[in-house]
Amino acid sequence: MAIALLVAFNIPMIYIFDIDAAIFGIPVLYAFIFIIWLLAIVISYIILNRHYE
Repeated sequence: MAIALLVAFNIPMIYIFDIDAAIFGIPVLYAFIFIIWLLAIVISYIILNRHYE
């Protein structure tokens, strides 16, 4: 999980999404960062719930 986040937030990946476009009025770079962040939280929640059951 941590390695995937490291790759997702690495400079070359950030430059791929650094374009002048918008998704529902939100710049693509911000959408990418917050979607990856939200997915990391959800996946961590699922893993921790399975671990403590």
